[in-house]
Amino acid sequence: MVDVAETGPWPPSAPLYQYSKLILPKDMTEASVPAVIMIHGAIPPPMVERCLRWTGAGALLFTGWDRRNMLVDGWAYMMHLGKKVAHDGFAVLVIGLSTLKAADQHQGTWAKALNSAIDHVCHAVPKVRAGVSVDTKRIAIVGHSAGGGGVLNAAAHEACDRVAAVVSLNPSHPSVEQPGDHMTECKKFFEGANFSGEYGEG
Repeated sequence: MVDVAETGPWPPSAPLYQYSKLILPKDMTEASVPAVIMIHGAIPPPMVERCLRWTGAGALLFTGWDRRNMLVDGWAYMMHLGKKVAHDGFAVLVIGLSTLKAADQHQGTWAKALNSAIDHVCHAVPKVRAGVSVDTKRIAIVGHSAGGGGVLNAAAHEACDRVAAVVSLNPSHPSVEQPGDHMTECKKFFEGANFSGEYGEG
């Protein structure tokens, strides 16, 4: 069993993300716990519309969510994984960047948010669970798709000395320093034979 707390935008003065939830195991007994920060991929409105229309095999279905909730709460699809991880004794902070402007849709934005989220989880855990703190030597970052690219970027740059583990789920890299700046490389990658390594591994 886990507890979920709304932890809102961070940092308070100039938020890098608007949404977050902290997930803690109910039976947490350690005074210092490992933490995991999770971040979603990009969910631009056209993709959302396609997901809502497409009901064929392999479709990503958000059962019971209307279009508005998809656009506002699409970031929260990482909550299911977050609850599973928290059940194993981790403090998990799931963050959401769903209000990003088009110009901010690149890995650098995700990396800055993840680095800031390390401070956030260290601040939030003792606020929500008195007497418990985050072990700053045991912090992991997990991201999917654009967030998967973001965690790799954060681990290499923004948060290189602050994370002990990185999990990148199906990372995408079309936008690294600005939107679409690596689209040519991504298209070329798909031209290579499967598992050939011709234009990168894959």
